[in-house]
Amino acid sequence: MYLTDEQIMLLEQLTYLTDDVADAAGVLLGPYDSVENLLQQFDDDALQRLEDPGNPDSTKDYTGGKKWAAIIRQIKSDPDLYSLDIVNKDDSVPAICFNDPDDPEHAVVVFRGTSGKDEWIDNAIGLGVSDTERQKVALDYIENLPYDSITVAGHSKGGNKAQYVTVLSDKVDRCISMDGQGFSQEFIDKYYAEIQKKGHCIKNYYLEGDFVSILMFPVPGSDQICIDGDDSVIGAENHATSSFYQFWQDEEGRWHIRCDADGNTALIPGTREDSMVYLHE
Repeated sequence: MYLTDEQIMLLEQLTYLTDDVADAAGVLLGPYDSVENLLQQFDDDALQRLEDPGNPDSTKDYTGGKKWAAIIRQIKSDPDLYSLDIVNKDDSVPAICFNDPDDPEHAVVVFRGTSGKDEWIDNAIGLGVSDTERQKVALDYIENLPYDSITVAGHSKGGNKAQYVTVLSDKVDRCISMDGQGFSQEFIDKYYAEIQKKGHCIKNYYLEGDFVSILMFPVPGSDQICIDGDDSVIGAENHATSSFYQFWQDEEGRWHIRCDADGNTALIPGTREDSMVYLHE
């Protein structure tokens, strides 16, 4: 099954679906082996609890309860996404691996953004080296999966990892990055040949005003796409995965992601001039 960029970006949201979100909805995140098993407990009552402005637990992250309700509602309404199996979830990477039961040879892997002190340190180290330990962990994860055709995605540091494994793994043939930071000159010099071969496989979507995606150098040959996202947020909140979307509330108080005429999530093109510098063109 071919998933659109917009569908893959919705799967990336699930890397941030934590116990805090479940607590706010009044549900438990138990063991699950599919998207359906993960999200079916978020019924109408649970989504209404997330949307309740008087619920103090619904605002513990940058996304917030009403946007989580809209995101979950959108994924549940998409049969392509709702039917996916979750074949692996590794919190040490951290990453989730999805597979379509009707397409057993292909997988989609999504990497979460910076998680914990070690990864913040790893971010700083990446400014001046070709490879970091956390990038290597992501590559090992990909190489140990039993698939020869893998689509990867990631947000922030996860986007950087997704781009890294795309350049270095023959298993990866497509990459969707969201606000992923770039790479050091050392990386570009060391892997120039690999970049020439795989750079075109990478799309990095970035938000107007984002402060992470402009760090360091983008992968030469990659596609850098500016998005005009949620204009109600600023600063760090503008870096959240949910900020790629615009939201609206229906007459019954339910929140939704703004979609196109076909019901697909709408990514609105941005107008910011790209300040990132391409090398080795």
